[in-house]
Amino acid sequence: MISQNSIEPYLNILPGFLFTFLFALLLTPIVGFLAKKYGFIDLPQTMRKRADKTLAQRIHKNTKLRLGGISVLIPFLLITLGMLDQNSKIMGMILGLVVLIIGGVIDDKYELSARNQLLVQIFAAVIVVICGVTIFKIDIFGATFNLNIFTTNINLGFFVYHFIFPGDLITIIWILVIINAINWMSGIDAIGEITTFITAFTTMLLSVRAGQPEMAMLSAILAAGVLGFVPHNFPPSKIMSGTAGTTGYGFILAVLAVISGSKITSAITLLSIPLLDMLWVMIYRFIKLKDVPFLKRPFIGGDVHLHHRLMALGLTNVQILFLESSVIGLISILAFYLGGFSIPLISMVLILTVLLIIFLVISIILSKKKKIAQKKDETPPPIEPTPEEKYAY
Repeated sequence: MISQNSIEPYLNILPGFLFTFLFALLLTPIVGFLAKKYGFIDLPQTMRKRADKTLAQRIHKNTKLRLGGISVLIPFLLITLGMLDQNSKIMGMILGLVVLIIGGVIDDKYELSARNQLLVQIFAAVIVVICGVTIFKIDIFGATFNLNIFTTNINLGFFVYHFIFPGDLITIIWILVIINAINWMSGIDAIGEITTFITAFTTMLLSVRAGQPEMAMLSAILAAGVLGFVPHNFPPSKIMSGTAGTTGYGFILAVLAVISGSKITSAITLLSIPLLDMLWVMIYRFIKLKDVPFLKRPFIGGDVHLHHRLMALGLTNVQILFLESSVIGLISILAFYLGGFSIPLISMVLILTVLLIIFLVISIILSKKKKIAQKKDETPPPIEPTPEEKYAY
């Protein structure tokens, strides 16, 4: 029998979750209208200049609206400010997120260079670190590495910054890695959003179990906002998250993992697909792009991401979405197991993941049958022989 105490933390989260979901669901068409009116549009390959360095990354064949992530991040900011107690770490996350939103909106309109985008991300990460969000230690295979080797106070006039080395530097790198892992994997409709949802929702459950209601609420409203946006973003999408959205999702996940104090390992586990994809792309660019200056190689676009390689195998956008979501779902089961969750919950997630895999298999089979039927329809009719050919000896 389930006790009232065991479900109370989830009941406390539920109103904020439902409100955020509906807010994002209803706000997205309004954001889409504004994006169309003011020209926040992503052009396909056929409508771009040949000199455009991002040509290989453009998979869609039609124009798509950008700026959609605003409909997720605005509810997140409003509910965080309205429902949670404000401390320096939360305020640092809010300020850093505002910086990313501003930079993302500018990029969605004018397409900033990779260098300028990185500068915006660094600025947001530095703000968070100055406000006290720091990784003090890392546990790897039972070994603990202390990142609080040297500390000093830096007077910034209105604020005293407690500098920690190398913890602060590692934290900035961590935030940048997660931001770009989510950003880079968001090359097809909804995949970055589904990854964010699964990671945030799993983090919410882990936070409830760890007795961290604030972290659970923050994770829940991120998951709910993304879930409200996905119906508009499911392939073929009406609107994209845009840079503001994809960088914002990764930023929040990275910061929550640090603030919670114990979710970095879980975040690495849940985000292993985008992180491994990012590592593969980085290695490929460092090895193959020998004509490009070494430090510029990671920022050169291309078609070697996981979704590009799966498309080369003949999978559609929906099939790739199902496949990657299934793998992330299986990984989340591992996170639940390591987090000590009950067998019924793990079984429920496993059943949902298996159903997703079944849908994927059915989709691939139907797609292959459709292609075979199209080939048959395209076969030219046999040519009737002429009378001379018909009766020739």
